[in-house]
Amino acid sequence: MRKELKKKAKSRLKKCYGMFVGLCLLAGLLKIDYTGSLSTVTSNIQSDSAFENVTEKVLGRLLSGDIRGGEEVSEEAGKTVTDRQEKLGIIAMGHSRGIFAGLVNSISTGSILVTLYNGASSLIHSNSIVQAVFIILSLAVWLCFELLFLNLVRVIFKRMFMESRLYDRVPAKRFLFLYQTSSWWNVTKTIFLMDVYQILWGFTIVGGVIKSFSYMLVPYIEAENPKMKPNEAITLSRKMMDGHKWEAFILQLSFIPWYLLDLLTWGFFGIFFTNPYCEATLAEYYAYVRMDAKLKGVPGTEKLNDTWLYQYADEKRLKNAYGDYDPVWFEKELPKHYGIKAFFENVLGITLFYDEKEKAYEEIMSNRYKMKNIHDTMQKKMYPRRLFTISGKEKMKEVSSLHFDRHYSVLSLILIFFSMCLVGWLWEVSLHLIQDGVFVNRGIMHGPWLPIYGSGGLMILIILNKFRNNRIVQLILAVVLCGVVEYFTHWYLEITHDGTKWWDYTGYFLNINGRICAEGLLVFGLGGMAIVYFLGPLLDNQYRRIPRKVAIVLCSILVICFAADMVYSSKHPNMGKGITDYDEVSYDNTSQESCITFTECGASRSSIPSS
Repeated sequence: MRKELKKKAKSRLKKCYGMFVGLCLLAGLLKIDYTGSLSTVTSNIQSDSAFENVTEKVLGRLLSGDIRGGEEVSEEAGKTVTDRQEKLGIIAMGHSRGIFAGLVNSISTGSILVTLYNGASSLIHSNSIVQAVFIILSLAVWLCFELLFLNLVRVIFKRMFMESRLYDRVPAKRFLFLYQTSSWWNVTKTIFLMDVYQILWGFTIVGGVIKSFSYMLVPYIEAENPKMKPNEAITLSRKMMDGHKWEAFILQLSFIPWYLLDLLTWGFFGIFFTNPYCEATLAEYYAYVRMDAKLKGVPGTEKLNDTWLYQYADEKRLKNAYGDYDPVWFEKELPKHYGIKAFFENVLGITLFYDEKEKAYEEIMSNRYKMKNIHDTMQKKMYPRRLFTISGKEKMKEVSSLHFDRHYSVLSLILIFFSMCLVGWLWEVSLHLIQDGVFVNRGIMHGPWLPIYGSGGLMILIILNKFRNNRIVQLILAVVLCGVVEYFTHWYLEITHDGTKWWDYTGYFLNINGRICAEGLLVFGLGGMAIVYFLGPLLDNQYRRIPRKVAIVLCSILVICFAADMVYSSKHPNMGKGITDYDEVSYDNTSQESCITFTECGASRSSIPSS
């Protein structure tokens, strides 16, 4: 039995390798499952016992009223980080600074708790009230994150692996599965109750181990029928696992050689093979136990009625459900333009105004995308969403998608540009305000905009227009494009303003001359993907609703103000503390004081307009 299940799992791993690895990596990052591989990777950097339970120690000191004690624990942990980085040469590699590094260090050392506690004390002036607020807020944050996010992702994670048993394509919109079935709150209660039972059984030691196998099918049951009541799903899992617990235990033991190989490769083998292989095998195991329980007539299995997770629908049923399939949309001729207008629309995705021709173009492209999904479903490459039933009547809700294959009007592009500039400015100002407690107008210009965000967003929409249908290529090119723009913008401003720097990545992981770094490029790349596939279409839909005359006036005002600011800033650039004080920083890798000096300068990442 185990060999057959693993054989099927390996077959599906070959078909859906990228998705499987991505899902398991996401589960590890969110600490839902498979955290061992990531922990092994990071333990080469963070393997000191002084780091263990630092956050809990700091929080315990603060809640007991020992503020100075909490500060001392945090400071000691921070010194441990610095000493370890100096010993391993990590500062020289550039992993001692950055948004991510700063956030991780502030959380791991507990300094963020000390900062929040002191801030609350200065406002409330009562330690007892602050302690009570801290307890309530800590519990609320934990419950919200654990219940309303992680538990839901855990079930969706299982659902995607279950669909991939038969189907080669699992669309990204499957992350909205619980929303489509209006069952997110029911699933939240179920997984929470299961965790409570597991914790209570854990006090019996042996009972905790046994019950971990009794309850292991609950997320799968909820992924198949998310409307099942909490105790109903938990009881069904327990009944289905009767006679299978030892079998499941042996199945888990059979992965030990792979786990050892994971350790020998510092966790990388687990990330790229063992974890997705194990999860694919567990999905096969659930299907096996489910079939056995149905054959035995276990009460409750009649509610596990998502048939199309385990067998393909017949052609007649598919034709009835997808009778709106019309291949004519693939043959319909797109509206034609000639000359310079054709170049702008076909190559750059730009049109002067959104008119009837554009409406016709988008209708054709939207229906082609829809027909492609229907075609793949009828060819049994995708799960037949329209055949999904919970009670025989309730269906999975349609989720309208924001179609990305469109032409953006000049007015929309101008408004999108300023929207991205404003978002970038708010991000930079907020980040500095949180880190240093001071409001600073970021960037070389004086207005509430950081043009590198807007120009980067537009360049991704325009220059990479022809690559939107290939998401991997789109991501790679977005990273490259943003890197080139940011590097040469930094270089140009530096040589034209006597070496003044408006941002400096020295000390960031994989930086080049302090002008660009891996962290920033990754953020830009992911942001670019969000712009192309979500934010751009979303904003464009909203801006199209603005009457043309009003949009023209609004764009004119924004452009005039921006141009005036640019002319003024070319002679009187925005400079000062927290903006251009990078020259005051000493980057001596062996000096802990240099890090303090940099923090006191108030310098954090900022962006400026591209030339």
